Amino acid sequence: MLILKNEILRYKIQIYILCLIILFFIFRASNPLFKYPFILLYISILPALILRIKEQRGLSLKPLVREFIPVFLFFLVFFLAFLFSNKLYLIVFKEIVSILLLFSFLLFINILVSSKNDLLLFLQALIKLIVIFSVFIAAAGILDLFGILSYMDYFLVEKSFFRSIPYDTNFSLLPLVFSIIAIVFYILNKEYPILRIFLFELLLLFFSFYIFLSGSRRGILALLIITCIVLLVLIFSFIRKKTMSIKAKTASGIFVLIVCFQLTGFYFFVTKVPFLTKNNFLNFIGTKDLTYTKEKISNNIFKIYKIVGNKLSLRDLHEKTWSMRFNPFDPDLGWGGMGIHKTVFPLTGTNSEIVPAGSKGYLIDSTFEASTWDGDAYSITMLGRLKGEESIKVRTSLYCYVSHDYNSDWLKLILLNTKKRELHCDYDLNHKGTWQLLSLEDTCSAEYCEARFQFANFGTEDLTSMNGFVIIAFPQFEKFDEKGLIESFYEKNPVDSSFLYQHQYSSPDTIIKLSLFDLSELNRRLMVEDPLRKWIKKVFAEDTTYTGFKTKLIPDSVNLPLPDNRTTRWKIALRIYSGEYNMLEKITGGGFKHLNWYGYIFLKNKTISDWPHNPFLSVLLYSGLIGLILYIFILYKTILYYVRYIRIMPLPFIFFIVTFIFSFVSGDSPFDPPIMGFFILLPFLIHNIHKNDPVKGKAEFR
Repeated sequence: MLILKNEILRYKIQIYILCLIILFFIFRASNPLFKYPFILLYISILPALILRIKEQRGLSLKPLVREFIPVFLFFLVFFLAFLFSNKLYLIVFKEIVSILLLFSFLLFINILVSSKNDLLLFLQALIKLIVIFSVFIAAAGILDLFGILSYMDYFLVEKSFFRSIPYDTNFSLLPLVFSIIAIVFYILNKEYPILRIFLFELLLLFFSFYIFLSGSRRGILALLIITCIVLLVLIFSFIRKKTMSIKAKTASGIFVLIVCFQLTGFYFFVTKVPFLTKNNFLNFIGTKDLTYTKEKISNNIFKIYKIVGNKLSLRDLHEKTWSMRFNPFDPDLGWGGMGIHKTVFPLTGTNSEIVPAGSKGYLIDSTFEASTWDGDAYSITMLGRLKGEESIKVRTSLYCYVSHDYNSDWLKLILLNTKKRELHCDYDLNHKGTWQLLSLEDTCSAEYCEARFQFANFGTEDLTSMNGFVIIAFPQFEKFDEKGLIESFYEKNPVDSSFLYQHQYSSPDTIIKLSLFDLSELNRRLMVEDPLRKWIKKVFAEDTTYTGFKTKLIPDSVNLPLPDNRTTRWKIALRIYSGEYNMLEKITGGGFKHLNWYGYIFLKNKTISDWPHNPFLSVLLYSGLIGLILYIFILYKTILYYVRYIRIMPLPFIFFIVTFIFSFVSGDSPFDPPIMGFFILLPFLIHNIHKNDPVKGKAEFR
């Protein structure tokens, strides 16, 4: 009996490890860090699987291969399109590797799962782990969004320096959407104790909160659709009495209230909550960079507003959310928002009487979160930004104090983009321990000018070696003409990030600059910091040659809509197919040459790849009518099997539908992203298990 229990436990552990491997791989869009435990687990489980193959001497792969013939044929078409393209594309090569890994998962599952009961254990383990993954994804996302711990966007490299890596804001939410669907499904279909229901409600609150904060329109729409379905079920249950238990009705109603409460909360947060309350809240929860965090929150809230057709611009919404009357006497009222600092009052030190009475100081020491450029640590505190006007002069000033033991290299007040291009006023480090007035003025340039306070610590990527401290106080930023002062930056009602905010990162290849509301370029370019990607690029170098198109694909290119306009991308795909392809290419496909065309048309870069953001059109372009017919047939078989085994896998079927809808406006192929490929292949495997399981009767998913 003990041996049998140990065998069952060992088998369950293997099932859970296999599910972990699959989820780490297909959820990489949620957190690119998942690739590293995936590689470790994938390599670790191989010996155990080989041993199990030896134990199952009668194991035959012929039924599995026979079941997947349409999929293998489609992969062959995909692979041939890759080989016979005008060049070898790295992005396609990586997708081929991804598909091969998905095929290996099928083999692993086929080895471990041989009966209907084993299959149920596998599916239940998969769903439980999806919920656990969702908790981590949501927690990491919230910590990152609020600037508490940048775990979602950053990973550790040499010298403990953190750099950003990208994650997809739409597909990253799929685990949370799956978890909400699973929890609601269980609430509606099974009786649970009060404590379990309470835990479910907490998870629903947590997941829905992050979905709203994420700014993903697809994620928010999915959440709203789920809420509407639950509401309809509730209404139906009240009309048809005794169709749901009291617990289920209560739990479902609470979920609907949670979503409605959060929607109302976001509205009041933007329109009613005072600035100081928002600012104090961010400080209370430990936000390290107020300016950057406010920018990210504004971006995400703006996407929610766009769903309901609000006409506010992003700038207007940002100002409405965070605007206040800046007060030069207090750094916590706007101008001192960047970085970890201490507010000092009263101000002391030699010559402190020159600082206007009542001023609070902005103290910077070794705990300050500095940026890095070419191996040097530096800090920028933005003081104001003004759009250029002819004959308008600008004047900026602040008071600065440096402790006697301060050991960094220089401190400057800087005025940029003026007639003299760039002006500096340095703190005199020969007179440490005294308050000094730093002041600059010049005529503004045609575009804009800005003022900033900056200090540097050469030869180090952080400020841990910095001794002493710096205090700045009472900044001013004014514009004036021959008649005198026109406007003071601190007397109007600006928004604290109405000026340019820059974050710079050292890199052996490039210097990254982050400006307001332009995160996509940062994320794209920081891909080079991933060591695994660098290694792959060395093994498989990207071909950057460009082959132009024959016809004028975009005669209305001057008025081309925004790059994320899906219908425009789809129209371009149809123009390529009808105007660029000959008859043979329309049947067999034109390979992947369209990737660089999309990169040129939409991203203004001939050396990078982009795509139609629709799997049907992508398949049509790279594999022609042959590939499209095969794809439609595979989809037909996928849906047919899901419907046939709906009692076995109601949740996987729903997950497939949700993923397909997400992929329809973003996907590049039937296996892009890998989560889409997995849910396309899963029903084929389930059909194979059911067909070859000798045990009669139907197992039912619970």
